Amino acid sequence: MKGYLEVPDERTLAALDATNFSSFRKAFFGAMIDDGYLGPNVEDMSLVPRVLGGSYVKVIEEAAEQLTRAVLTFANRDRDFILKYLRPDDRWKTLIEEYGILDKVPQRMVGEIRYDFALAGPLTEDNPPQLLEINGAALGLYAFGSFLPKTVRNLVPGLDHLTYTDVVDSFVKLGQRVGPEIATFSPGGLFWGDHLLAEATDSFHFVTPTEVPNQHLWPRLKRAVWRIDSDGGLSLLIDDVWRRMNGFRWARVITGRDIDRFGELFRSVLHGPTVYMSHPRVEFATNKGVLPLLCNENFLRSELQIANPYKVMQYVTPTRKLADVGFPKRADWEELVLKQNFGSGGENVFVGDAIEKAVGKVQNPESWIVQDRHYLNQMYARLLYSSDRALGMDLGVFVNYDFKDGKLEYLNVAGIVARGSHQSLVNVTRGGAAIPVFWTS
Repeated sequence: MKGYLEVPDERTLAALDATNFSSFRKAFFGAMIDDGYLGPNVEDMSLVPRVLGGSYVKVIEEAAEQLTRAVLTFANRDRDFILKYLRPDDRWKTLIEEYGILDKVPQRMVGEIRYDFALAGPLTEDNPPQLLEINGAALGLYAFGSFLPKTVRNLVPGLDHLTYTDVVDSFVKLGQRVGPEIATFSPGGLFWGDHLLAEATDSFHFVTPTEVPNQHLWPRLKRAVWRIDSDGGLSLLIDDVWRRMNGFRWARVITGRDIDRFGELFRSVLHGPTVYMSHPRVEFATNKGVLPLLCNENFLRSELQIANPYKVMQYVTPTRKLADVGFPKRADWEELVLKQNFGSGGENVFVGDAIEKAVGKVQNPESWIVQDRHYLNQMYARLLYSSDRALGMDLGVFVNYDFKDGKLEYLNVAGIVARGSHQSLVNVTRGGAAIPVFWTS
């Protein structure tokens, strides 16, 4: 495996050297059980943290701010403008044409974004993180930006010199900007992170409108009946009490079946007074098809009125539309990545020579991008389940935002987490491990 090797600072190394990892693993499982969840699909996790320098975290924060201003400015434009640059797949076409998710530019957009970055080489200010993908809703990884670093910090003596930002605590602060009553709808595809959000505050409601398999594993998940009030606001019947919601979230990527069953719910919330957190227009505007636009100086300057496009472009991996450049030649495969715009969880991502598997699979080049390939930085990880080994790592940066009347009023880097694998794809759903991220003060 290629890639620059990151090594923790000396104080962290000393603390890890003094750690009995057999006892650590037992204590870690005990903490999971005490939390109330040990479900059927607990992913692998690193018990050794990734440690960044505090000065480099400031570079990451600057990258997050510049990118967020750009993508929200784009998402805030009208339907015709967005569709001029991004072509929907069938699922999004239904949401746009039948349920009107782009019909109305909201006065206010509040929500969450996760940027997935590549770090390649020494972590210096002249080597900034390079954006790989943007996730505009149903983020996942929350447990690994909250429970994981908190538990590692509690169980390993000698890490007091390190700090981290708890993504759950950050979400609570974001929710306070919306109102006391917020509901996350989870009609299946449950995530440990939503369970943790529900633990953080009584007025965050982790609910399902349907029967959910293995619901007994999620003690904070409740059944709820929903209604739309006379003024268009959303109310939920929880524990036999009707509660008016200030905010609404959809906990996973919206599927075709979700649209069939809950399309009217989406339409009602989108056009009513309840704040739809991580608005679908932001989710659509941050699909992978936006990445070539963020590399385009003319687009950033003339269409988004960004005075210095380099402030955005310096943080984005060079990306092209497949329709513009054509299918890559075999001789170039090793240094490229091919991605389908609407894939998730590593689906339809082909790295290096694996691009051969995409030959004949690409039916619509407009829905694919080609990126330059990064050889991700590595670390040596002690893992919860599997063999200890070197992992190549991306970096997930959670951002909370409040965008009102075309201006970014609030931005907070809400948490940072890494995913690592000895394979090309680092997704935890494909066998990658979650890695806690700390930084020196």
